[in-house]
Amino acid sequence: MKHFKYLLFLSILCSLVLFTNCGEDSEDGFILDKLNGYYFPTEESQSILEFEDSELFWSVLTDSCRYDIMKSLTLDTITNHTSSEYSGVYQVSGWDESKNDVTPLLKAFPDIATFMRLTLFRPTYLRTEHFYLRLTVTDNGSGIDFIVENGKWVALAGGGPASLDSCFVGTFAAVDGSILPGDKGGCTTIDRSWSTQFISDNSQSMIDDFIQAQECN
Repeated sequence: MKHFKYLLFLSILCSLVLFTNCGEDSEDGFILDKLNGYYFPTEESQSILEFEDSELFWSVLTDSCRYDIMKSLTLDTITNHTSSEYSGVYQVSGWDESKNDVTPLLKAFPDIATFMRLTLFRPTYLRTEHFYLRLTVTDNGSGIDFIVENGKWVALAGGGPASLDSCFVGTFAAVDGSILPGDKGGCTTIDRSWSTQFISDNSQSMIDDFIQAQECN
């Protein structure tokens, strides 16, 4: 009888252990779930990244003005989301109807506005629906690498709906308003040469400077 009680106890204990561990991600979760707080580049840059509740926020400080770049971007498709890397393709908006003005992205990066106007997206470049950015966040051990690439989100030839059979094609060159495709049958792999290293730095002074910076209209 004692042996039976002992076996019953072990059975219940093992069941509790299995139930407690049930559903845990063997890869230790997604990378955006693990990143929280502010991240600043290791080299001189105006970009500031913030992660909160598995969301990415990308801002830029220019002339003491804070521009929230994510207000200019609409997430189209998450192409990769693992414990070590996230990639998302975002549609770019160049015009803010509510403010009757260009969006924060173009205010922070006037060269992008020039690029859009002179190459692929003339003449209605501010309201284009064809310009995309691919944002990639990669765990580098001591921090993260942040990669920003511009291009198009295009349907594959002979494919089904765009959301299912599409890929990101980087803008390597513009010829008569067209773009040159990348590798792998036209889909462009992540170009890590554009990577910028960021480190977590939640020191109160830097956060205060970030929060108190004026957001220009």
